[in-house]
Amino acid sequence: AGGGDAKGGKGGKGGKGGKGAPADDASAGGDEAMSVSEKVVQRGWEKLLLDLHLLLRPDTTNTYVREEGRLCYSTGDPVSIKCDNEALTFLEKMLDVRGGSNKAHPGLCGFIRDIM
Repeated sequence: AGGGDAKGGKGGKGGKGGKGAPADDASAGGDEAMSVSEKVVQRGWEKLLLDLHLLLRPDTTNTYVREEGRLCYSTGDPVSIKCDNEALTFLEKMLDVRGGSNKAHPGLCGFIRDIM
């Protein structure tokens, strides 16, 4: 059942600008179109998501995250959530203990379901 949740999240993120491209496009071919500053921001975002995974689940069984330091779903598929204003705002509100978020972000929700 856990694998289905992760796939559900990936399907949502693909519909949000993935344009049918492979999930690892953001870290491979997608880099070519990004400026240096965009690449730095995206790498920082991926590091933040990796740290968030370890914060929410310090005893994670995801060997890609725990042993290799790679941002991957438990299935081994790379997580490619673009750092944009919508994703950043959602994450900020979700982590706000005083307010929380009543909205959904398909990519981040799928990512968090996979962690849990």
